[in-house]
Amino acid sequence: MSRLRVKFFPAAVIAAALVLLLGIAVAARAPAPPARVRLLATIFPSITPPPTAIVLASSTPLPLTATPSPEPTVPEPTVPEPTHTPALIMLAPAPATAPVVAPPTAAPAPVAAARLVSSGCPASGASFATLDVIGVYKGNRLTDENADLRLSVLGLAEVVETPALVGYNGATDPAAPKLSGLLVSNAGGVIVRTYRRYDWLWNEGGGPPYGGRAGVNVDWPVTAIELAAQPGEAVFAPSRPADIGGGFAALVLYAGEEELTLAYGRQDGVTDAYVVHLRGLCVDPGLTAAYRAQMSGGLRATGRLPALRSSERVGTMLGGGLIVAVRDRGAFMDPRSRKDWW
Repeated sequence: MSRLRVKFFPAAVIAAALVLLLGIAVAARAPAPPARVRLLATIFPSITPPPTAIVLASSTPLPLTATPSPEPTVPEPTVPEPTHTPALIMLAPAPATAPVVAPPTAAPAPVAAARLVSSGCPASGASFATLDVIGVYKGNRLTDENADLRLSVLGLAEVVETPALVGYNGATDPAAPKLSGLLVSNAGGVIVRTYRRYDWLWNEGGGPPYGGRAGVNVDWPVTAIELAAQPGEAVFAPSRPADIGGGFAALVLYAGEEELTLAYGRQDGVTDAYVVHLRGLCVDPGLTAAYRAQMSGGLRATGRLPALRSSERVGTMLGGGLIVAVRDRGAFMDPRSRKDWW
């Protein structure tokens, strides 16, 4: 029995030593505890060592006064550079005589000489008064067979232009004579042909017609029109609100069988007032007689001329159209201008 104990004791010692060695090996792998803990562990190996303290990273102390956060910066919007900068166009004020229609598209063709109508034109039966005039045309040195007083002497060339009323810029005279009253059948201005006048090379010392035609004038696209008319219808003087005396609106500067020249002023001439030329009508025989009674050998003889009221009847259409031209203090204008003459 004692022999068995002796043999057993060494085996138990060996086992305990192995356990101790295993514990030492594990402890060697773990972090070393503080010295006091190691001492306790040596004395009391079953005591669990306290956990190792965890050191927190120090934080930056908060300031006593809060600093405002800066405002966010918003970038300025990027505006793309324009790809084209339009140029400023300066428009000069349009003169009162500046046309806004195209130049003629065809070469002007001469107008055939106007036919003479019979002196037996229908008479209206009216009597025509006369007024004394201011001055005498060109000092009475020229007869009435000249390019100022007779559109047939000055001459017209037919051109291809818009046969309708047109618009122009500029001021408008409300007292200008209106062509809408010439023909009852054509108050709206239906145009069948357009013309330009010729320039005139004056030779006042050479006898009638005191010069000759030059080239076709190009100041305006159109300086005379032919209005559609009905055979047998009456022709009336263009109306105008102004009074030149005695309730009259115009003087008769020239009256022939088929041609009239009217001045809307008291002066005997074409440079001081509006002037309307009419061709292609049969002039009232009473008006022709009243004009010739003031003449002698084609010159002014009495210092008076026949006078007409607005819209007074002056003749009759026998066929074809009525040719009309308008002047303003001597200058021919475009009779198609709606704002000025209609």
